[in-house]
Amino acid sequence: KRGTRLRPSITGGNQEEGLSPGTENVLGAVGASAALTVLVDDVDRAARFDAMLDAFLEPLRGLGGCLVVGGNAPRLAGVVTLELDGVEGEAAMINLDLQGVAVSTGSACALGAAEPSATLLAMGMSRARAASTIRVSVGDGVDDASAAHAGRMLREVVIRLRHLASP
Repeated sequence: KRGTRLRPSITGGNQEEGLSPGTENVLGAVGASAALTVLVDDVDRAARFDAMLDAFLEPLRGLGGCLVVGGNAPRLAGVVTLELDGVEGEAAMINLDLQGVAVSTGSACALGAAEPSATLLAMGMSRARAASTIRVSVGDGVDDASAAHAGRMLREVVIRLRHLASP
């Protein structure tokens, strides 16, 4: 727009009426290109990770009491927190660990803490509900088949633990 004063983002030259410091920033252009390539690759990876989580969650559908915390809200690709009604998250984690499936409880930034996730508590979840959660993540080195297998193992663990807890 005419009359709009532009300020150079990089100073040092008089080219382009003082708006450009000189020679084109070839390194900057190469860096921007590399960043865009990584971004596109990350979008593809995110879609792959979400497909793996779908494969993991499929065996849990219809089980009842297995809820994705946050529902369908946007989340970090490849990571999901599940609330397992009637099951202690720690018990589920230990049972899955014995079968070679690694999940976690609590907060990622408080590894080893026995307290429920401060984030879940801040979201309004009771301590008992927060203690019934596990966090599952997938990434490179995991495929749909192994994710689905882990989901079937979690289903068996939930059923077994609920049976043990029932009077």
